[in-house]
Amino acid sequence: MPRYAILIKATPTTEGKGTAAPETLSAVAKFNEEMHSAGILLGGEGLRPTSEEGYRLRFSDTTDKPELLLGPFDLQQQSTISGWWLIQVKNAEEALDWATRIPFRGKQNAEVELRRVSELADFSMTEGQKKREIELRKEIEKGIF
Repeated sequence: MPRYAILIKATPTTEGKGTAAPETLSAVAKFNEEMHSAGILLGGEGLRPTSEEGYRLRFSDTTDKPELLLGPFDLQQQSTISGWWLIQVKNAEEALDWATRIPFRGKQNAEVELRRVSELADFSMTEGQKKREIELRKEIEKGIF
């Protein structure tokens, strides 16, 4: 089954000091529990504001070393993420259905981006590269679970 990332766009609220309102945190916790109970939630986390150890590295084909940019980042000029969920569902329609249930209604400028996660078959890899990638993923799973 395909996996989808739900990327939560940062807002002035998520980039500010402190945390979300208790009712928002409760609603998100309930949503997390619903996804877990449905067996689709693979992971998810909220991210600290970009002013708190937020970095960007900009790579170029003209230099060997990436340019280091320090947060905070301008929300109007740059796309910034404040959190994410990773889900595994039957298809895009089901992923969209879950995304519409996110308890952000009434939140000013709340926006999420839904993206399908690439699978090994999506890449042009040699059999040796595929084998090593599969082995690496198994090793990582052992460390996580």
